[in-house]
Amino acid sequence: MKTWILLSSLFLINCGGSSTPVTSTKLIKLSHDRVAEQASLLQGLGEMLEYYITLKIDGQNFDLVADTGSSNLIVAGLSASEASKEPIDPFLLSYGGGTSINVQNHLLSVSLENNDEKSTYRVGVPQCVKQCSDTFPRILGLAYRGVEQPADDRQPTFFTQMLSVEKPALSNEFSMLLCGFKDDGSHNGKTNILFGGIEPGVTLTDSDYTPITENSWYVVNATEIKIEGKSMGKFNSPAPTAENPCATLNKRTGSNNCTIVDSGTTINQVPKTMHEAIRDHLAPKVNLQTNNPFWDPTVLVEVDGKMVIPTLPCDTIRKAGLPTVDVHIGELIVKIPSKSYFKSKGGGGCMFGFGPTNVDSPNFKILGQVAMENQYVHFDRKFNNKKGRIGFKQSLGLCGN
Repeated sequence: MKTWILLSSLFLINCGGSSTPVTSTKLIKLSHDRVAEQASLLQGLGEMLEYYITLKIDGQNFDLVADTGSSNLIVAGLSASEASKEPIDPFLLSYGGGTSINVQNHLLSVSLENNDEKSTYRVGVPQCVKQCSDTFPRILGLAYRGVEQPADDRQPTFFTQMLSVEKPALSNEFSMLLCGFKDDGSHNGKTNILFGGIEPGVTLTDSDYTPITENSWYVVNATEIKIEGKSMGKFNSPAPTAENPCATLNKRTGSNNCTIVDSGTTINQVPKTMHEAIRDHLAPKVNLQTNNPFWDPTVLVEVDGKMVIPTLPCDTIRKAGLPTVDVHIGELIVKIPSKSYFKSKGGGGCMFGFGPTNVDSPNFKILGQVAMENQYVHFDRKFNNKKGRIGFKQSLGLCGN
């Protein structure tokens, strides 16, 4: 798997009116023209689609999953010289599906290069040292430090270092445009991650945003899903509170309604009854029985000796006039088109983009790539005294058809 990156520096232009306020700060843009498929252990869901960027870590190039659902920059098998390492502490790093790896933490040089311009940051990088798997993802975590493992002031995150090092200063915000595959396997336009703001020419208004309710993961107040005006169910559990936040919960035993926006998870994971209601509503529209394995991407099927996510030929489920799935997040409604919730894996195969939450953590919900694709998503971490907000704007041609 190779991902080709175009890294460029831009400058924002001031805009007025009721649109997103923009300051005159530096922008750093990472672009790539495809996503890649790999065995992902992050959610225990087997083969997933991930979006990558490339960074140079201690002089070596690494492709890393751009992940808003974690905070660490993680690499396995980094062969950096001992002289360049500044060890912190060894610890056990754990992820959603119960996956854990033994890691040794080091401060390492992480670089972004663009022609004559080079920025270098000293970032805490956990390196896998025992029981490592070749398929364990390399990850660039972009969430808040509240979910960094372990919480250690000696271990700055990548984005906090960008904010402190870059001159002129980066604004405390970033944007993502995730475009995915076309059914024939070609990529559906460029995919961009923009640190410092939003793309010039893209406008979001206040009505396109929902508050970030907790600065750990990107926690939002998802309330309900509707299709064609009919409720598929409510998220029910109370939102996290200061006394019982998401960040202190063990995902497998937590009782709160923690709904996060997570670019590192392929599907949307919702309550079991909600998943079944969505399935039951859509199945007759595509002439597919509700007991078909296709409807649950969290349960792998065996194909040619491999355990994979169930798929069907896209042309058997692509139907004219399929409805949008409307996700209600506070006062915001994020409309997910059928081309996103019947998600192409390339090569003519499509998977279903909704699955039930993990049985061990039924109250931990995820709005993954299926909710983010074909949207321009703005993580405005500076808004409202750094409480933050997330904006969703339909990409309006920024991705291909």
